[in-house]
Amino acid sequence: MNDDYEVKIESENHVNTNAFLFFGVGISFQGDCVKKTLHSRSVRYGLSGLLVVLMFLLAWQVSAQSGGGDGWEDPLNLSLSGTAVEPTLAVAPSGKFYLFWQDRLAGYQYSSGDGQNWRPPVKLLVPFTNPPYSPVVGVEDFGGFYKPKLAIDQDNVLHGFWSDDEQKLRYSRAALLEDDVLSDWTATESLSEIVSGFSVLAGSDNALHLAYIRPSTDTEIPPGVYYRRSVDGGVTWTEPQLVYESDYLRPLDAEKTNIKTAVADNGKIFIVWDDPLIEKVFVSRSADQGANWSDPLIVDQRLPNDALESPGPQNIDIVTQGSDVYLAWQGGHEPRLCSVYSQASPDGGQTWGDVQKVLDTGSPECPSLTRLFLGENDLLFLLTKVVIPQVERTQLFIQAWDGEQWSEGERQDTLFDFRDPASYRTVSFSCLQDYVTQENVLFLASCGVNRAVEDIWVMQRPLGDAAVWSERFAPPSAWSSPDFLTTREAAVQSPAVFIDAEGNIHAFWNEPVGELGNPALFHMVKDESGWSRPLTVLKSPDGGMRQQSIALDRLHNRFLVTWIDDQNSRPYFSQVDVAAVALATDWSDPLFLPAVDLLNEWPQVLLDDAGNILVVYTVPVNENRGVYLTRSEDGGNTWQDPALWFDGAAADWPVVGQPALTISDDGVFNLLVKRPLSPMDSQADLFYLRSEDAGQTWTEPVQVNDQLSGWAQLEAPNSGALHVVYQEQANNRVTTWHTNSTDNGVSWVPPVPVTDFEADNVPVSLMSDAAGNLHIVFFTDATLQYRWWNGTNWLIGENKELDGKMAAYIALDAQMGKSGFDVVYVKEFQADAPLATDDEEEVEGVLPPLSYELYRVTYSLAESELQPAAEAAAQVTPEVEPTAVPTSAPTAVPAQPTEEAEETAVVEVTAVPALQNATDFPTQPAPRNNGISPWVVSIGAALLLILIVFVIGIVRMRRK
Repeated sequence: MNDDYEVKIESENHVNTNAFLFFGVGISFQGDCVKKTLHSRSVRYGLSGLLVVLMFLLAWQVSAQSGGGDGWEDPLNLSLSGTAVEPTLAVAPSGKFYLFWQDRLAGYQYSSGDGQNWRPPVKLLVPFTNPPYSPVVGVEDFGGFYKPKLAIDQDNVLHGFWSDDEQKLRYSRAALLEDDVLSDWTATESLSEIVSGFSVLAGSDNALHLAYIRPSTDTEIPPGVYYRRSVDGGVTWTEPQLVYESDYLRPLDAEKTNIKTAVADNGKIFIVWDDPLIEKVFVSRSADQGANWSDPLIVDQRLPNDALESPGPQNIDIVTQGSDVYLAWQGGHEPRLCSVYSQASPDGGQTWGDVQKVLDTGSPECPSLTRLFLGENDLLFLLTKVVIPQVERTQLFIQAWDGEQWSEGERQDTLFDFRDPASYRTVSFSCLQDYVTQENVLFLASCGVNRAVEDIWVMQRPLGDAAVWSERFAPPSAWSSPDFLTTREAAVQSPAVFIDAEGNIHAFWNEPVGELGNPALFHMVKDESGWSRPLTVLKSPDGGMRQQSIALDRLHNRFLVTWIDDQNSRPYFSQVDVAAVALATDWSDPLFLPAVDLLNEWPQVLLDDAGNILVVYTVPVNENRGVYLTRSEDGGNTWQDPALWFDGAAADWPVVGQPALTISDDGVFNLLVKRPLSPMDSQADLFYLRSEDAGQTWTEPVQVNDQLSGWAQLEAPNSGALHVVYQEQANNRVTTWHTNSTDNGVSWVPPVPVTDFEADNVPVSLMSDAAGNLHIVFFTDATLQYRWWNGTNWLIGENKELDGKMAAYIALDAQMGKSGFDVVYVKEFQADAPLATDDEEEVEGVLPPLSYELYRVTYSLAESELQPAAEAAAQVTPEVEPTAVPTSAPTAVPAQPTEEAEETAVVEVTAVPALQNATDFPTQPAPRNNGISPWVVSIGAALLLILIVFVIGIVRMRRK
């Protein structure tokens, strides 16, 4: 051997040995041992060779990320004809497979086997051809094949059902004899004069269950879903039982229908179906062998706020296990997205759990396949075939359900990267049919197409148990999936969210209306039936509404609203009972509140301990500038003259800005007031005032911020404890600061930064819980972030990644509940450009208009995030103890952040509390991180090898 090209590979198992061969360098890997043999010419080619290694490692990493190790055995071609299509699978009680298919030139054929070993295909004559029992070859009047649905009962009888050219539902059966020979088929029977779709099932009790959709126009037999049953092996059948009647089923053909049936262990029979013209999916059940049926339950339907382009619910599927019933279907309740949903019943359909979103396809196109099946391991599986829009490729996913959550989808790349060993061309699989064996092996029968070559293929893989799938189950997310509310064409501002005494969720916002575009108040509510339609509920008398403040009076169960009319600058008030909030006519007429000046700003409405309604507002400029209060002691019918709480002119303030009033548990009034330098300034100093006599007298203002503030909020969760959180905007950065007082506002600790980001705007909302902890949520780009204050430090909660493609998140509001909080937020995005008409020309460079969408998400607080502050601080372990926030004055934030980390180190606290779910907030798993560490290892290893070669080369050159 030439010394220049020596290679040592010291391993007996060449398959599991990673060996790389290239000119000039030989490297062998065995365990942790790396042996290198370098020769005189090696250095000349070392760099090129190692670059080859680097490229190989990168290519290997791409392959490793694709999920190629999915456990599938090599697919097997059963037909070997090139003209085989339309497989139909039937499984005997013994577990033996019988696979039938159509050969375009030879007629029907079938093969049988156990999944590993198969008999050669056998030609047979069957009744489901036209004419019946036709061999195809030599038959001049051959009219084609019918695709049957087959079922094998406990007596090893094969039952065939099909629809002929006249749409009649036909039936015949044949016994499976020794050596898998079929007996003669029985005489063909008609089970329905017309049918558009049907489902058959052989139950464990040996009964045959038939559900079908009859698109009849016969006045005596209405169109609808019907059920028939046979308990004597198909000899006799019960009379058709009408389960669901709908004229919308009349125009449907077989391609547009979907109907499935299932039988639970307790004998209950279930039927699910689509009604596609009205875009609803249904389920019905029978507890008496099909004699009577429950009223059809709407599983899902288009909602009032679904986007017009979103697909309606469709392709529902069902499986049962014991008394558990599982449903899965597709639908588009979010704009431009089709998702897969599921729902389960633990008691045979008596009650149903929450709807869970299983899979986001990332595309408006729904999956071509959604199928549930049960493993022999207490896991439920979902098989989904979707189009991946980023690569315009069809892909197959398998997900597992462990009774609490769905796993992340596992791509089945083996099936979509498979090459036929006979031609070395990629085979495209479709028309999948599945079965799970007693050995917990998933078996698939499929059409396989390679250019014009059509064959029938079978494939299988072990499903594994919960331990095998454990890595696919992400830790339960504290965040729910986004709940879409509505799409708006006009700018949405000032969202607000409330939870009423019944647990209903109320969302308010401002939106321009009419020719003048005056902002009005809009409302939606979510109850047990879902979200209501968005409605305009309140308008200002002269102009538009701005700076509105909304409060929920829980004592009298009513909403209170105050605002400034943008035409006359007057403060107004209105109210409505919670039950009538959606009716604009039930709101009280807007009432002009008493004022001492023509220019008024920033009203805030709240209630005192006696139930009186208070409205605080400012006169920003002129000699009357200051903070004023007007009070109503009769439920908002009459109002007292405004009382001057803070005299801005006497304090020599150039401008009096927005006030924020909070009443402590002990009845103390706490007031935070902004002092901008001019009416146009968005940044201001913050001052705190205190009153212990309901506003009769006030302490002197105390400045609480060292930095100019934009957004600011005051919280007084406990007696004597005060917190101010505010934002500073400077040098294209937004910093959120926190300061607090433990002595009733006499002194304040120096502000410390909570977050710091390079941004123009960081929408934020602050809440406090019953224990006195603070909770803050805010947006950074497309990430919804959460922090909480436990009395000592700010801790990092879980973040929520949202869709950031061509979108901005511009506003949000949060409301604390018993075990978590609700967030309503606004997404701004570029709408799709409308097509130009014949009379219009497309204007190059003109962007389509902006659109706005509202969403709601929930966050389930962990126990550590809910416990009292003192207890939380005591329970912090050394391993997760957060770095203490310095109490000294904060250091200046750099004007320009580094590219490595957008957020500066001083902002974040390192401790991450453990997260857990609360039953009030059902969630789905967060997307699993595939990780980049293998890339780093591979690139690092290759670079290390390059460095070694250079060092050796330099040493050798010096020796020479």
